[in-house]
Amino acid sequence: MYTYLGQYPKDREMGWSDEIQGVCHDKENWYFTQNGNIWKFPLSYDLNNTCKSENRSIGIYKNAYGHRLGDIDYYNGYLFVPVTGDGNPYIAAFRASDLSYVAKTELLKFKLNYSSLHWCAINPNDGYLYTSDKNVGNDFTKETTPVMVYTIDFDRLNKKQDYFIYYKTFLRIYNASGDRLRREYVQGGCFDDKNHLHINNGRFTLKVVDHNYANDRGGISVFSVPSIPEKDFKRSYRVKRIAASNQKDGFRYQFNGTGEEPSGITYWDLRNEKPGGKVCGCLHAIMSDNTGKGADDFYFKHYDRLPVVDEKMSQHVSKMGVIITSELCNKREILKDKVLNTVVDAIVSSDEEKRRRKNQDLMAGLFKNRKIEYTVIENMTSMGIEAILYALFEESVSTDVNYIYINCHGNKDELLIGYYSISKEIEMKYTHLHAVLSKINGKKVVLIDSCHSGNEELLDENTHILASSLTDENATGDSVIGNWATRYWVCGAGYDFLPGAKDDLEADSDKDHKVTLRELRDYTNRKLRNNSRLQHCVAISHNLDEVIFEK
Repeated sequence: MYTYLGQYPKDREMGWSDEIQGVCHDKENWYFTQNGNIWKFPLSYDLNNTCKSENRSIGIYKNAYGHRLGDIDYYNGYLFVPVTGDGNPYIAAFRASDLSYVAKTELLKFKLNYSSLHWCAINPNDGYLYTSDKNVGNDFTKETTPVMVYTIDFDRLNKKQDYFIYYKTFLRIYNASGDRLRREYVQGGCFDDKNHLHINNGRFTLKVVDHNYANDRGGISVFSVPSIPEKDFKRSYRVKRIAASNQKDGFRYQFNGTGEEPSGITYWDLRNEKPGGKVCGCLHAIMSDNTGKGADDFYFKHYDRLPVVDEKMSQHVSKMGVIITSELCNKREILKDKVLNTVVDAIVSSDEEKRRRKNQDLMAGLFKNRKIEYTVIENMTSMGIEAILYALFEESVSTDVNYIYINCHGNKDELLIGYYSISKEIEMKYTHLHAVLSKINGKKVVLIDSCHSGNEELLDENTHILASSLTDENATGDSVIGNWATRYWVCGAGYDFLPGAKDDLEADSDKDHKVTLRELRDYTNRKLRNNSRLQHCVAISHNLDEVIFEK
């Protein structure tokens, strides 16, 4: 898709490039962020020159805003700058003309704060703003999100009013083969004029032996993004990577991972322009070298565009799963609920967190083994979980099989499914969960490992549920092997986590290479009884002989 042209500037310390993070442009100017500063340079300026202060007489502007400023973008006369280190992360807007501050919006990912904001990119074809937490994937965890998509309210922004950005939808990323993809330490993002999202990821390490981020896990990835309509848009979109940089030739983004770090990226077709110095090409990506003494060394890599061979979107996958786990924190939180005027004591022991992590790993292993694409949701509010479930399964059709695993506290009336630090939204009543499941197309296989979870109110057409306990029983386990029910479910359905074990369908009593709801329930109860566990697995379905797993 691209061919490497060279670096300019290369291995330079220019006074304005130390800890450089972001780059973007308008029709006539470059914009950079570094070390808490925003810089503006005319296109005709030679970026190889040293500059330590602004000089407005020749078009050089500087705003010493402070904090950690990520990769920026320009749109409609404004710069949009991700800011971390000033309370909760937010997007700040500045006037491109003079870099003056205008307003800001603290972004949320389904009512939870981001851990950091390192980049944002605006699609020039529709004006939507795209960003993520530092790790991009298909999961919603403390430090991982899909690519989140937002709309910008320019009426509010033009009035200098905060909260001018609103959530719209999100993107789930996959590689060219249709496998789920994860990009860690995303440092930059941009769009071209053809709905292609480019992200630049990786980090430096002082360990010479660790080059993971300088090879298959780091560099530039290009995704084909569908047009998102203003109305009647989907709750999520599946996007495929159509190109990726490498370390050697062609679309080359070379960095060694031991001090050299990817940063911002921008698309600006300069083939018919006259930029200063030796800048050229269409795609421009920053790399900085953090080793040695003094300021970081600045490298600006440039690429020319090649014809795109294949941009077909990957087809819908017939099996998809989601793993929902709450309270994955390892500390005690004493919180004051301002609405209820009560003190919430959220205690999550180290052993309990280990047990929930083990449950999550077990179910992920089963999904991988059974070739079920899955998404992980951690510490989300009940309303956030509802929204994500609708989004993930929005494209489901009647022939699909959708798997939902839930691990949380519970009582006979409801699941305490959310994160305890958001006390108003931890409960999801079984009637509420029933209503959510009834709106999802296809066959639903729901596995609930929670105390008192065998509630018959979940009974619904084409929904097949295994609950780990009767309504008057606790769900048990330990931090080494996880919950007993989860352990037996995954073993019975074809995933044995022990080293060297065969992944047989242990619950397949009639040896037809399929596991029904009844077979997995009976297998689990035999295991619980043989090991003197005081709980009983419950199957809730109109058809206990429904096949739920198979080879």
